[in-house]
Amino acid sequence: DLAGRQVHVVLTLRPLASDEDWAQQVELMVSDNDGHPEESFRTFTTQRVAAARSLVSDHGAQWFGAFLDGRLRASLGLVPAGDRLARFQDVLTDADWRRQGLAGTLVHTASRHGLDVMGARTLVMVADPDDAAPARALTDATDVEQADEALSAGEGKQQYRRDGADADRQGKREE
Repeated sequence: DLAGRQVHVVLTLRPLASDEDWAQQVELMVSDNDGHPEESFRTFTTQRVAAARSLVSDHGAQWFGAFLDGRLRASLGLVPAGDRLARFQDVLTDADWRRQGLAGTLVHTASRHGLDVMGARTLVMVADPDDAAPARALTDATDVEQADEALSAGEGKQQYRRDGADADRQGKREE
């Protein structure tokens, strides 16, 4: 019984790199299945992860993971979208580890990568307004502002953004 005891876990934030990392990404995404037939959802998810790996290897994207004791518990991608713009992709946290700050920490880590390594000046997160509460909570926790609805984000989508200048100011406040 762990009640009342302090439990220590090792959190590692890093890019997904190995075949094992990407296999864990498939399992994390499959665990978030919302009632789809399991076999077809696994096939679909495996194809999506292969596409994400291609974005990393061929197009300058990066996928980051929050690993707790070696297990992938949260992940997200950051994809260059032209003209010094990068877009967050597939922000996901294991249901048992939600509201623990993992996604927010990954957003911060990926933001620094996007601004410092990718050369982006604006970072964008797009969310379906019918399911935007998690995105709103995440952006509130990470100083990302809600932008006006953007046509490029698709009709009915909410767009959140973080400008590099704002991120630079935030970094200076924290130092």
